[in-house]
Amino acid sequence: MKQWISKILAVALFAALFSGIAWPRLAEAAYDIAPEDIVIDNIESAYVTVFGPDWSTGNGTNAYSPPGYTGSAKYYSIAPSKTKNQYVEFKPSGAKKLAPGYYNVSVASRGVYNLSNVIPVEIHASKDYDIRIANMRTDAGSWKFIGTYYFSGDETEYVRIGNEGTGTTSNDYVVADAVLFSPNSAVTDPPPANLDATLSGLMVDTGALSPEFNRGKIAYELPIGQADSVSVTATVNDAVYASLRINGTPAVSGAPFLLTGLGRGTTTVPVVVSAVYGDQSKDKTYSILVKRDFEKDADLSALTVSIGELAPAFDKDTVTYNVYAELADHSIAITATAHSQEYNSLTVGGAEAVSGQPVIVSLGFDLNVIPIVVTAQDGTTKKTYTVNVIREIKKGDVTGPGDRPDGHFTIADLGFTAFHYGTTATDSNWDYVKKADFNGDGIIDDDDIQFVAGLIEE
Repeated sequence: MKQWISKILAVALFAALFSGIAWPRLAEAAYDIAPEDIVIDNIESAYVTVFGPDWSTGNGTNAYSPPGYTGSAKYYSIAPSKTKNQYVEFKPSGAKKLAPGYYNVSVASRGVYNLSNVIPVEIHASKDYDIRIANMRTDAGSWKFIGTYYFSGDETEYVRIGNEGTGTTSNDYVVADAVLFSPNSAVTDPPPANLDATLSGLMVDTGALSPEFNRGKIAYELPIGQADSVSVTATVNDAVYASLRINGTPAVSGAPFLLTGLGRGTTTVPVVVSAVYGDQSKDKTYSILVKRDFEKDADLSALTVSIGELAPAFDKDTVTYNVYAELADHSIAITATAHSQEYNSLTVGGAEAVSGQPVIVSLGFDLNVIPIVVTAQDGTTKKTYTVNVIREIKKGDVTGPGDRPDGHFTIADLGFTAFHYGTTATDSNWDYVKKADFNGDGIIDDDDIQFVAGLIEE
């Protein structure tokens, strides 16, 4: 009996193959689609726009494909290493225009392990915006529900799948395959009021916003270098809105708004659009993180001493000075004034100092090398000025480098220095010669000769 049944089934199958009988087709994965549903697939260029140069097509498993499609471009994908803020836009329009109403929005999910689990899906429906995060590593070969939204059907609405905020590892690929719009008749709420609190434009006159402006993106960074002000122009998307505030101050849509007095480091500037008077719950807030560089000015604007005179006269670009001190001068007051009021630190002779305030430095005999170090506001830029104070050993003795101090710097002292030109601290005779090393750098060189020459008296 079983043999007869098998033969009958075989004959029926053979007949069906050649008689045009339509046998049921196995459903592809789990992409169930009802007759009233609208699906936009990546291959439908009339409804799909690619933003960004790094998207490519793929032919992997668990992708959605329209019935009868046999090509290899089953989805768009973008590698983790590519520049962010690239996306694929699916727009229901033309033959796939939506009738006004509520729709469940879902996206095709391949459910592959190397896809990102934080893919942003941006929905623009009835002038409202929403961004949901989708885990594309799950729900393999099926529709992943994103949310329920009211669509007006004005053909300007869209769904975007992008790579902003995704990772950069090998498991952070982004795929944009297909979007399903499924009517939801269970929602009986009236259409939402026009609460468009979005911006259509956001521009600055200094630096550049990162990422580039996208009305669905609310957070931006703005490096402005050393500038302390920036003009921000925010344009509200809808001509009818309640208010626009930039950094807490009323502003006009499309008109420049000047931000002044920006401090060093980071400053968060909120841009708030109110769609309804008196109802802040409908506000939309964009934020600009302004980054102003710390100052790199490590110059002095003034340098004075309490005894003698600086030689040469002070100039912010001259870093080495000489001062003559008598035997009775046991200390010297040095006043260093930083060029920038926003300096990080100032030291005189190794001691902490305050710009414009004198620091007392004790003096020994002979050469006293006093460094003055200015550290700029950025904490890394430094500049060192040096004051060489030459104090005599005995009354009337200027302590020249020759063997017979005579109370004056003379040509003989210059000759002694020149004779030992090139001698370094490694020389066996250094203890005798080092008196000619006026700047204490361990070598008798041009600086020492010029120093003595500048002090020679008649």
